Amino acid sequence: MKKEVFLRKMIFKKILIPTVARSDFGIMKNIIKTFYNDKFIETKLLVVGSHFSKIFGSTVSEIKNEGIINFHKISYDIKKSKFDRTLLYISDLMRKLNNYLKTRKYDYCIILGDRYEMLAIAIACKLFKIKIIHFCGGSITKGALDEYYRNCITKLSDYHFVETKYHYNNLIKYNGVERKNIFLYGAPALENIKSLSFLDKNSLIKKINLKKFNNKIAIFTYHSETTLSKKENINQLNEILSFLKIIIKQFNYKIIVTSPNADSYYEQIIQLKINFCKENSNAVYISHLGINNYYNLMKISDVMIGNSSSGIIEAKTFNLPVLNCGNRQFGRYCSNNVITSEIKLKKLIKNFSLLTSVKYKKKIKRSKNLYELKMNSKLFLKFIKKI
Repeated sequence: MKKEVFLRKMIFKKILIPTVARSDFGIMKNIIKTFYNDKFIETKLLVVGSHFSKIFGSTVSEIKNEGIINFHKISYDIKKSKFDRTLLYISDLMRKLNNYLKTRKYDYCIILGDRYEMLAIAIACKLFKIKIIHFCGGSITKGALDEYYRNCITKLSDYHFVETKYHYNNLIKYNGVERKNIFLYGAPALENIKSLSFLDKNSLIKKINLKKFNNKIAIFTYHSETTLSKKENINQLNEILSFLKIIIKQFNYKIIVTSPNADSYYEQIIQLKINFCKENSNAVYISHLGINNYYNLMKISDVMIGNSSSGIIEAKTFNLPVLNCGNRQFGRYCSNNVITSEIKLKKLIKNFSLLTSVKYKKKIKRSKNLYELKMNSKLFLKFIKKI
């Protein structure tokens, strides 16, 4: 009993860490587990939104599989993907946050990235005088509303942990953040990759139930460009799917198709992807791989296609060539494994041929990942204790 009282007195920071989707949990996993394992920091994971949706693979199970069962749940009904539903999700989330935060006291909230759910959480924390530590500010992504959400979160935040010197300078130049509050960290996801035990190709194929695997492998992920209309997004996706049919037939690729984020028009995007896989025997739709399987798949793949930030940040660690399609990631800082293409069939084929050439692959291997820095979750924990 005396020991328990002593430990309670020693806890001098109470930390809230929200996760709103499979992607941010995968990126922040090492940080979350490091904080949970420290007996002098009281940490609560706030699990929100799409984690509880079957459409997106019920990814709360991945959180539980990591041994994290002591978390607070805020769920809401993600069944419609029209853009105007986003405001309803935000208002529902903020109402539930108000009820939760008014009965609890947190010192800091650690927020990653730029999703609308994270902006709602940042606003709530500011109102309840919880200091905000923001990861991965300073990026530029002109083809997504995340650009605006990210800049708003930056303005609300007290401390900023950025991926590179480029992002550091952007916060000063474009957001007016004071240098003393910005810290170079690198991409948190890369620490997870370093600590991962990788499977051989055959073991991975068996684990994720893939068949007929004598082909080259392409990972395909398309998220909606949230600055565009539904019609424009569907037209873009159909053009990319036409391109994928060509590389299946002409270059003997197997396409692993992943689900989109819970953004506008995700229902239509998912259905088009599923239909494509039904019509093409060398295409497989997987709603949720899990972060470990996802990185394992990156390691054995030949190319990545789509508009995911993981293609820009994590893929270089595997020297994986990435065909970045369209404007969702327009302006994001890239290593040389990425070629961005206009979404027109001829342009996609031309850029794909360049990207997958022997000469270009050698060029990729000669350079390092721009997002790789020496900071890690244990050093970050020390920083929190010293604030």
